[in-house]
Amino acid sequence: MDLYKNEIVQVFLNIIKNAEDAFCDEITSPCLRLQTKEYDSYVEVQIADNAGGIDPAILKKIFEPYFTTKGKQHGTGLGLYMSKTIIQEHSSGSIEVKNVDEGAVFIMKFPKQGKKKSTSVFDNN
Repeated sequence: MDLYKNEIVQVFLNIIKNAEDAFCDEITSPCLRLQTKEYDSYVEVQIADNAGGIDPAILKKIFEPYFTTKGKQHGTGLGLYMSKTIIQEHSSGSIEVKNVDEGAVFIMKFPKQGKKKSTSVFDNN
């Protein structure tokens, strides 16, 4: 099974753009953290921000199609829905989000493929 490399990059960019949109004037030092971890059967990518987190009342809805907090002029509500679709259906992975102390963290897991030591979305092989 091939990773859809360009689509995975779009998922990362979508999550980063949403974090950027969530930063407000009250955040004096906006910060994004990207972390990768390798396990026996999968690779995990975490993207975390310090933008205050996602309202718990909507946390379970953010991957639903057409759900947006940005208003119709600024968002379609399809970005995170498509991100979830790309990761689950095209990459046989998973995505989840949770609030942590300072913000939100998106956790994506991608199964390892073949006998490669690791899988990178930036490899051209």
